[in-house]
Amino acid sequence: MLAELGDEEGAQWHRRRGFGVRPVLALPYRGEGPPVSLLLLVSSVGGNIPTRNFLDDRVFQTFVVAPEFYDFRAPLPPHQVVFNAIGDADLATPALLAAQSILAYTKAPVINLPSAVRATGRADHARLSQTPGVVVPLTVTLPREQLSSPEAAATLARHGFRFPLLVRTPGFHTGRHFSAGRKPGALAGAVAELPERN
Repeated sequence: MLAELGDEEGAQWHRRRGFGVRPVLALPYRGEGPPVSLLLLVSSVGGNIPTRNFLDDRVFQTFVVAPEFYDFRAPLPPHQVVFNAIGDADLATPALLAAQSILAYTKAPVINLPSAVRATGRADHARLSQTPGVVVPLTVTLPREQLSSPEAAATLARHGFRFPLLVRTPGFHTGRHFSAGRKPGALAGAVAELPERN
């Protein structure tokens, strides 16, 4: 809730309090035979792939790990496979980096490599433009101060943008924290409405 309100510092304090003492959570196993033991990597800030519909607790004994808070001096829970559910490269880069480090401690097969997810950020989609018939928008990540300054229109023009354009806070989806800058004079107001994200 604090992150949604733009209080990233307060949200991080609560994450440290919660995940710092318990970075691994064993989910209940409800099956009758021997389970498939699964290490599920998730980000504490969100941006995770929903897994509830395909990780059946009658098949899998799931150990959920928040990599950003994992103590590498402790052994990983026993597991036969690793599933990386961290799916947002913009929001959860620290979690993806920590997840990559965790993989050095396992020989189990990995589904959804963190290194592959890291290459899927909003600004990384330009490589799709090489696919015939695919049109991708111009995307660039800029500090909000640049977009709020009197020189914002010139900065955007140097990057190849023209008005109207769209601005958004990284790490949100489905139109949340997404706004239109219809003309240079309205851009600062559109940016001011967006929450800050570290």
